[in-house]
Amino acid sequence: MDIPRLIIADERRTGFIPPAVLIISAMQQMGYPVRIFVSEPDEELIQILQLVCSQPVTVIDPFLCGSQKTLKILFQHAAQKDAINFIVAPLGERQREDTLTVSSDTLEIARALGCGIVPVLYGDTSATLTARSVEHIVSQCNGIAGGGASILAILYMSVFNPREYQLLEIEQGRKTPLIGLGYIPKYLERESVSLLHLLLEDRGRQVALSLKTAAAQLIALVDQVEWATFATLSRIDEKFEAVSDSNRRQLPSLTVGIYDHPAFCLNGDNATQLFSYLGCSVEKFSELDEKKLHNADALYIPHGMGFLAAEMLIGSKEKSNVLKNLFLSRKPIFVNGGAAPLCRWARVSFRLLR
Repeated sequence: MDIPRLIIADERRTGFIPPAVLIISAMQQMGYPVRIFVSEPDEELIQILQLVCSQPVTVIDPFLCGSQKTLKILFQHAAQKDAINFIVAPLGERQREDTLTVSSDTLEIARALGCGIVPVLYGDTSATLTARSVEHIVSQCNGIAGGGASILAILYMSVFNPREYQLLEIEQGRKTPLIGLGYIPKYLERESVSLLHLLLEDRGRQVALSLKTAAAQLIALVDQVEWATFATLSRIDEKFEAVSDSNRRQLPSLTVGIYDHPAFCLNGDNATQLFSYLGCSVEKFSELDEKKLHNADALYIPHGMGFLAAEMLIGSKEKSNVLKNLFLSRKPIFVNGGAAPLCRWARVSFRLLR
């Protein structure tokens, strides 16, 4: 099957929003259809991407998937054939100014999905040191036993001015034959905010607007980034070796209700993907409505900051009774992470009432 896909492996700095957010937002604003995956359950990154791109994010963590086969099954089920499927992953950790150890999980995903990597590297040090870092990254990827992870091109972050980039391009060209996709100027760098602020509706909207504006500024800089080349790179390894699986659609007659609240979205849409993969009908609801829940065979409450949705779940006697009645109905209730204390309160209350 044909699935356009590309790994954006960006260098992370504490206190700053990952560069991949600006890149994906810019491509989306230019009209490229995108589908977003992340390689680790980073709650802040997941929420930022969901806010900026107005779409759910899927986590394909090699450790959580447990095996390469499961990772491939998850990807082929969640990916979209008519979009660029971006996998946002950390590039790695710096040991010295000119040395960076590439993340083993990022390389594992590249091998499993058979797709290329575009590193996004900070270029605000000397051109010589940055070029050495690039050379070190390429040598690690090309030296992997069992097949290397292909570095297709490189993009730089936080370069001060065109002259600095020109020097960087010349120095890098002496050491590696990589395609240079351009750079993101230093002034478009954005500081990160707390997870709580991202989940508050007004603050989250402000953060998303700031990042969308920065992406629009980047687009307005003519020939700043080779966007068309970026999109083309996703189709170099377009053929995807599909995995056959006998577990698909094992529960086609079940309806699962998912509580859809902005505060409960920190694990991405993996649960929705799982229920869909098993063949279940998925219905989302934003309030505890007894009539809607009556038709559901099971209920799933995702992970998030529970206290932000306390009013919606148990803020009144009527809502509390709906939740308590769910336990009385004996329907399966799956509660993930931060919502667990609220549901435990409802369950204890239900026991006391009995």
